[in-house]
Amino acid sequence: MSTGISARDLTKVFKGGSRLKLGPLSLRLGRSRKIKALDSLSLDIPEGEALGLIGPNGAGKTTFLTLLLGYLRPDRGEILIDGLKPNTIGAKRLVGYLPERLNFDHWMSGYEFLEYHHALAEQSQINRKKEIEELLEVVALEQDKWTAPLKTYSRGMLQRLGLAQALIGRPRYLLLDEPASGIDPRGVVIIKKILKNLKSEGMTLLLNSHQLDQVEQVCDRVVFLEHGKIVRIEDMKAEVEAPRLLMVRFSAANLDRLTRENLESAGNRAGAQLIKLEGLNAGFKVNSNAVAVSLIRALVEADLPVMEATPDQGRLERLFGEEPEPEILDTP
Repeated sequence: MSTGISARDLTKVFKGGSRLKLGPLSLRLGRSRKIKALDSLSLDIPEGEALGLIGPNGAGKTTFLTLLLGYLRPDRGEILIDGLKPNTIGAKRLVGYLPERLNFDHWMSGYEFLEYHHALAEQSQINRKKEIEELLEVVALEQDKWTAPLKTYSRGMLQRLGLAQALIGRPRYLLLDEPASGIDPRGVVIIKKILKNLKSEGMTLLLNSHQLDQVEQVCDRVVFLEHGKIVRIEDMKAEVEAPRLLMVRFSAANLDRLTRENLESAGNRAGAQLIKLEGLNAGFKVNSNAVAVSLIRALVEADLPVMEATPDQGRLERLFGEEPEPEILDTP
């Protein structure tokens, strides 16, 4: 029975400081430092949820993922996956992991890479070919690339192949550390679509990403971390109708129609409010993406020459603050 992920009072401290080595001698320079990566963190992630981790560098996001994988042990507290400790074989079989950058043997083909990891994961040889082909289709890797050497793959293709490897054995939990790092916009869209599909199939996702729009569109909840502590949890499923500004730029064509009266009329039909008009630029207050779409449609139908529409920051971008430095504790 799946009980989800449970973390209680997790604390992890890393020791720092510079050392000078002179042959067999080792000398510590300066004061010893301790960096508290996690500080009494408690969190429950139910089965089937997509959870995003947001925070500045050094906030503890990757440390939390590493504890979940069983690569590190907490200095205090406990973490369980379906009631199992992360370093047990039973827990490891439940978890798939995609790091920010995987290491590949570039002489291999994509198919051979998955074949190797499928065998390493002790999956059935009888179904190996079928399951590998299904995984390559899930991550939308072009069929003519299946047998091509990895040295011919783009960064985005390698990342999708890594995602396929993480899905071997159909894990219940998928941990992703910056899955869209270094990928072009088309690749980001593809990965976002894949994650949405996995979520719709009931897989539990834990996503650490600086791509705030990706997190906003995929995740049910978002946890904000600073100095190893949870400072906020945002429910992304709750509809937030906070007014925001949509800037619309018009061309000089049909300039005689670009009047405040016509703009206000189109805005009223769409449920938007004209806030300002400066030359060829107008600002409208909109309460949702649906209103923004309706506004553009109303402007076009009114023969107003729309060239560009630019929304303000997304919900997570508005909530995300400055990046503080990690907390450093000096010790004698």
